Amino acid sequence: MTAKPTRVLYVDDDPDDHAIIRDHLSEADGDFELDCMTTYDAALGRLLSPDHNVCLLDHQLNDRTGFDVLRATVAYDDRVPIIILTGRGCRALDIQAAELGAVDYLVKEHLNWQILERTIRYAVHTARATMELRESDERYVLAARGANDGLWDWNLATNILTLSPRWMSIFGYPKIANHPKQWMRRVHPDDLKEVEAAITAHVRGKTDFLNTMHRMLHADGTYRWVLVRASAERAGNGEAYRIAGSHMDITKLRNTEALLLERSLYDEPTGLPNRKLLVARAGEAASAAASLTVAVNCSTRHFVDPGVVAWISATVEAAGVDGSHLILEMTESALLEDSEVTIGILDEFTALGVSAVIDDFGTGFSALSYLHRLPLSALKIDRSFVSALTPHNGTADIARSIIGLARNLGFSVIAEGVEHQTQLRDLQRTGCDAAPGFHLGRPLDPSGAKALIAERKAILTAGYVSSDEARPDSKPASSGATVDVSTVPSSVGMG
Repeated sequence: MTAKPTRVLYVDDDPDDHAIIRDHLSEADGDFELDCMTTYDAALGRLLSPDHNVCLLDHQLNDRTGFDVLRATVAYDDRVPIIILTGRGCRALDIQAAELGAVDYLVKEHLNWQILERTIRYAVHTARATMELRESDERYVLAARGANDGLWDWNLATNILTLSPRWMSIFGYPKIANHPKQWMRRVHPDDLKEVEAAITAHVRGKTDFLNTMHRMLHADGTYRWVLVRASAERAGNGEAYRIAGSHMDITKLRNTEALLLERSLYDEPTGLPNRKLLVARAGEAASAAASLTVAVNCSTRHFVDPGVVAWISATVEAAGVDGSHLILEMTESALLEDSEVTIGILDEFTALGVSAVIDDFGTGFSALSYLHRLPLSALKIDRSFVSALTPHNGTADIARSIIGLARNLGFSVIAEGVEHQTQLRDLQRTGCDAAPGFHLGRPLDPSGAKALIAERKAILTAGYVSSDEARPDSKPASSGATVDVSTVPSSVGMG
């Protein structure tokens, strides 16, 4: 394919100079097309509708100067590179031409075809490279504006962080200092170590890109979730000297994800946990406490799900624990939904080694006629009966009756909400097996639960502390004898 000729516009009011330039270009090793103009107005009109690749502009044009054309052209459109020609050399004019945007400044008496060709070729190449760079910058700016990201540039040598106006508007700040600590001090304390570790890893070349999510403090005092993406520029030895990237506000996305997750785990009409949540919690509990017994609450809908047994069986197997380490707690209403189906499901759980417990017993409607048929391991007396345990109290008599009923049916008994020593002693006298409550120990977070387990691992059996631990004359466990049921069953055994 034949290359297009380089179109040259020459503006000079002297026709003799037109001929000289034409001769020079004819000798040059290249294909040039020369158009000549003699007036300011004609030259400006051609330059403002750029049909040429380069312009040679005489410094003196009648009552105007080439600098006048240069100023007007650059102010409107600087795509055509301009070379100033003059009859005399002057350093001050040379500097002025460069400041106004001229590519070069040539003295006519020193001009030959080699100098002219090289200067034109350089001007065209530079203009093309500048245009490509400008278009690239424009595409980047448009993309960033469309993505609505906040841009930043971190000079690692000077430790100066330059933030775009959009970055500051995302977080509600009119202006902040250009130092990295202005970013770091706004990172959520729980996320700071992770953010610093990700940046350090990228600077040291351990990751190709910086890509992390964390929370940032907004000017209104709330935290916003942001996605940070960046890349480092490196010297020849691989050392990073600059990082440039963006912050994208993903708060709405995170909130939507949380809502979708909640809807996937809970039944929307009732708000009750669904099978997916039951299985997830059972798996977490089983895998986290392979040597303990863990209790998980179930809802009515779990016992009308024909696949619940298979799901629980697969979850226990995947966790690598025996089914005897899992207890399922359910309410009386769940058992009464379909008694025959429920008994069948409980029998299957029993075959897996999984135990079942009735939670909040006494607050629902129990069918005593088939209670003895249920393969249960224990009844949990609701705290409303335990709180009323005082001498000659009618409600206390109900608690004692429930304990007697459970004993006769071969079930263990757990009394919820023991908060006073008198309640503990009364339950001991009536034969209650275990009792969680603030009197014996408050709920623990995961770290506290681990400490308690480590302290008492020799006496923890089936999730309950031995009977000697809760004698009336023994000191209550200061480290907490009760933990959340999703980690360790919240019962302290009694003699």
